[in-house]
Amino acid sequence: MFIHNTPAAYYGRAIKITSDILEKWYSEFNNTVEEFQKYLLHETIDNPLFACWSIRVKYRETFIKTIIKWLEKHQSLEINSRWYELIADLASRESCEQEWCHTIYILDNNQFIIHRQSTALLSHGLTGLSSWPAAISLGDYLMKRIHLLENKRIIELGAGSGLLGLTLLKYSDKILSYTFTDYSPMILNLLRQNALLNFSEYQIDEKMKIEELDWNQYSIENNHNNCFDCILAADVVYDPSVIENLVKTIRILLQKNQHCTAYIANAIRNESTYEQFRKALNVVYDPSVIENLVKTIRILLQKNQHCTAYIANAIRNESTYEQFRKALIQSCLDVRSVEMDTSQSIEIIQLALLPKDSI
Repeated sequence: MFIHNTPAAYYGRAIKITSDILEKWYSEFNNTVEEFQKYLLHETIDNPLFACWSIRVKYRETFIKTIIKWLEKHQSLEINSRWYELIADLASRESCEQEWCHTIYILDNNQFIIHRQSTALLSHGLTGLSSWPAAISLGDYLMKRIHLLENKRIIELGAGSGLLGLTLLKYSDKILSYTFTDYSPMILNLLRQNALLNFSEYQIDEKMKIEELDWNQYSIENNHNNCFDCILAADVVYDPSVIENLVKTIRILLQKNQHCTAYIANAIRNESTYEQFRKALNVVYDPSVIENLVKTIRILLQKNQHCTAYIANAIRNESTYEQFRKALIQSCLDVRSVEMDTSQSIEIIQLALLPKDSI
């Protein structure tokens, strides 16, 4: 599981803190404010875990200012001068924003993930250069049920910067193999960088593959040598135009192994896009990719009759997501919801090929 609620977890992942969060940490700390300030510094700014990595400057400045503001509300308290020194140091740096930064994800098995990403969500016109919330939700879901992945050959569609797969590989050494796929050479290059930040070249060669996969062009012929037990995808449903090929891809993968399962997580940002994908499969962020995404998933499922796909999506647009779901169902896939994070509108669905006698 990801560690979510500690100062180190917030700081490493560059999550915004508030006065309420500081009050909660302070009440749980159960010591003086002076000692609490030392604790915050030790867990965040001075933590050796973060020393070698470029935590975003803008975030660090906001983080420290929030702490100072919280301390200033308690006028009887002495504020550690170190906070002001840190602010002065950050202010003296160049004002231009970083294009790249690191986030550190701490796991509950004493492992951590170093993750290089773009500071812009849509850098260079691509969505795969940053981490997205559905990857974290799907990661938590699967780490709670890590037995589902043990001794499995896994393929991830739209792997982006690699956060989901690298996390699962750090969490369990019993995953048989993990194939990261995406379509952009720039994204795949970033994925390789992140793999090398977290694993040795020997470990990468032994268990991982990083491959280009375009849902628009994926077919049974592309898949004749590949057989997977599990398909993963997170936040790939944002454009209705990709739904058909995404679902087709998932179906091809599922058909290869009847025991294959697909897990797909999506943040629901657009209700129509999400519904479109749900009817097609569910990795939906762009309506234009739905057709090829569904096609790709179907090809992967067809490769192994025992394969199952799990897909996590942040549902940003209901219509796009619904379009994706329709495409999945129309491709004769068994579509089941397995978990929903209502606080972030993220749904995880399980996909498998329908038995021939039910079609």
